[in-house]
Amino acid sequence: MNIQDSRLLRDKEAADLLGIAPQTLRKSRMDGMLLSVPAPKPVYIGRSVRYKLTTLMDWVEQQTR
Repeated sequence: MNIQDSRLLRDKEAADLLGIAPQTLRKSRMDGMLLSVPAPKPVYIGRSVRYKLTTLMDWVEQQTR
């Protein structure tokens, strides 16, 4: 894994990558579902929420199978 793979993304960056609204991503943290499937797991750093780039890419890959 290289340094780019371990990058942590903010809500807007993660939502842009997934092609959804940031509000939709925030809602998925509440109900655990995103687009009718289990949502990618966020990383909590204090009060900040981030998403690992690798987690998002793996989630996308699982949805395309």
